[in-house]
Amino acid sequence: MTPIISLMDAYMIETLLAKGVEKETLKQAIQEHTAEQFKKIDNSFDYAELNQAVIGKEDLYQEAVENGYAISYLTIVGLKNLLRMKFGFEEDADYKAYERKIENLIVTPTELKALTKLVGKIWTVKETNRTDANSIEVSVLHISLSENL
Repeated sequence: MTPIISLMDAYMIETLLAKGVEKETLKQAIQEHTAEQFKKIDNSFDYAELNQAVIGKEDLYQEAVENGYAISYLTIVGLKNLLRMKFGFEEDADYKAYERKIENLIVTPTELKALTKLVGKIWTVKETNRTDANSIEVSVLHISLSENL
């Protein structure tokens, strides 16, 4: 089962991974409740909050770091931020964003799997074109739109 975490916790995890923190180091900090040590690497978050979030859910968060996660409540702004933080995709350069959908996003099969897991049940990833084995064009639709398809 895919772990479900908050958007803010996902921001903290993805920021640390993007700054070069190894997954094993992050998982150990989660287990030991020592995430505040990462303040010296990145001061844009209060990593002590991550310590509080994981209490009693250490295994879930370690699984999230290792194998991915879904977001408990994901807005379009949160989705765009995670596309940038996790995958390096930029609005207008890599995709077109609307109020309740993302279009023309080209992903690899690995990215497609991670993205599908990430968006959870509030969003749907729809393959719109496959140019070759490693280039898949997708749209990401809010559930309110995908129910009408």
